[in-house]
Amino acid sequence: MNRVCVLLPTYNNPSTIARVVAELRPYLSDILVVDDGSDPECARIIDAIEGIVLVRHGTNRGKGAALGSGFRRARELGFSHALSFDADGQHRAADLPAVLQAVEARPEALIVGCRDLSQGGESRRRKSRLLRFNSNFWVWVETGCWVPDTQSGFRVYPLGPLRSVELRGMRYDFEVEVLVKFLWARGVVTSVPVTASYGPGSVSHFQAGPDFLRVTSLNLRLLALRFWLPLPLVRLLQRRAGLGASIRSALLRLVEASHGRIRACGSLALGSALGCAPVWGVRRRAVRALARELRVDADLAEDACLWWSVPSLLPLTVYASWLLGTQLQPAQAWPLQLFQGAVGLAVLAGAAGLLAGLGVLLGVGLARRRMDA
Repeated sequence: MNRVCVLLPTYNNPSTIARVVAELRPYLSDILVVDDGSDPECARIIDAIEGIVLVRHGTNRGKGAALGSGFRRARELGFSHALSFDADGQHRAADLPAVLQAVEARPEALIVGCRDLSQGGESRRRKSRLLRFNSNFWVWVETGCWVPDTQSGFRVYPLGPLRSVELRGMRYDFEVEVLVKFLWARGVVTSVPVTASYGPGSVSHFQAGPDFLRVTSLNLRLLALRFWLPLPLVRLLQRRAGLGASIRSALLRLVEASHGRIRACGSLALGSALGCAPVWGVRRRAVRALARELRVDADLAEDACLWWSVPSLLPLTVYASWLLGTQLQPAQAWPLQLFQGAVGLAVLAGAAGLLAGLGVLLGVGLARRRMDA
């Protein structure tokens, strides 16, 4: 059964915090407030609010740190989900039923409230839309998934799946990092339309210079990981258990999930072949669709595809395809050279699939023998 609490990080919101809590109570009675080093005036107002669980930071540590403290306390109290809600009054408590309905439908998903930015002045609307599109674009580049509002603070976090994701951001970079790494870990992100109101008391603590640099630095780091390393290896590196334990866990999963050597062989052969194939932009959908048709393990096939389809390997793949094609189909005119490259790519994809299939055929057998010994 899902147990959802409200997680309300706040920093100097004296004119709105009590009203926001009061508006939330009819929908969720379990409200956890994280005071991220507010001034004495705001701290006194928070202390006077009855019926909340309070976590307090002695100094301002940032929104990411406040959310992290809230997640830990929510887990200690036995909650399965934490619904984060901004304390400045920009979100509407009336949107909670639709969001909670999405949690019931997909309890494993991270739910993001997609804000309607039509409210407020023209200047603010234009700025918010531009910043949101920029953030959405980079998350899409890093994950291949389009999230309509990557800057929304109105979210529901599944605390169980989130536990294994290693997060470093302490301020506004946290909300982008958690989306990217959750998607990297095969998490599901679902969006629900919500309203937003920027009235009196709605104060943003976003610092244009420092926070922009933090988010830029984060995107550069995530892009470097995604460009140079296969995504399955990135997933292993991001796990809290450590690389060695994560590799052992992945090997056990391979043995357990394969349901036989032949099925595992076919899964990795299919993924490796498509990893080298020229189906850029639709690789993951193609491999999962074919895996379902061929009744092999879609997750294993996708992992194999991602090992071969690292962006940094693309020039080597193209060169190897051309080299193989020149040996198999000599040609002079450039239209025929394109055909030559396609022939080489087909051979390369087939060879990759064959090697992966034979490798898992032997590897799973050895792993099972070691487990039985």
